[in-house]
Amino acid sequence: FLDQLPTSTDPSYATTRAALLDCCASFGRSQHDVNTSLTATGMLWTIADQDPTPSSLDDVLSKLAFLALDSRAEVRNCSVNTLFSCVVGLGHRFTSEQWRICLSQT
Repeated sequence: FLDQLPTSTDPSYATTRAALLDCCASFGRSQHDVNTSLTATGMLWTIADQDPTPSSLDDVLSKLAFLALDSRAEVRNCSVNTLFSCVVGLGHRFTSEQWRICLSQT
């Protein structure tokens, strides 16, 4: 489905991407069903992997760090593991500033 979203040259790209990340984070925070939260957390990794631009990575890491504070152990563990996977898998694309923020704020 990500290939159906606007490309980075489309004027609606940033707005659409932010709305998608917010939607994933909202489902991740949902107390309705743990499986929904876990799936949404995994979706954040998919988005970061498909769109490893600095702004997208910043947003994804921020959402994962927030979900890592969830009251449910399963969601916390999944979010922390996904955050680490994102850093390990995409860390070579981080700028110096992103590394500083990642290490000091997440």
